Amino acid sequence: MAPAQREEFVNIYRHGLARVACATPLLALSNPAANAKATLAQVREGHESGHRLIVFPELGLSGYANDDLFFQDALLDAVLRAIETLKRESRALDPVFIVGAPLRV
Repeated sequence: MAPAQREEFVNIYRHGLARVACATPLLALSNPAANAKATLAQVREGHESGHRLIVFPELGLSGYANDDLFFQDALLDAVLRAIETLKRESRALDPVFIVGAPLRV
């Protein structure tokens, strides 16, 4: 097999496969800006290693043990700003990523 053919054959994306990751950044409770920064660092790492999908924890932007803070405008507004930061800063990165966040309903 010629080198170019071999390179094409060993490319997992040519066979309908994708590199997928679960990631858990070190979270700062009730600090969506810091959590967005940590999440972006892992998305960038996934981009560099060829991942196409990265899944983060279900309340990864806020932290889990916030109790009644989930009903506070300050936390919910900060989460929305963090989501905007993630959208803006990840535009040039390849992986699709899913983050968890409390939202107003």
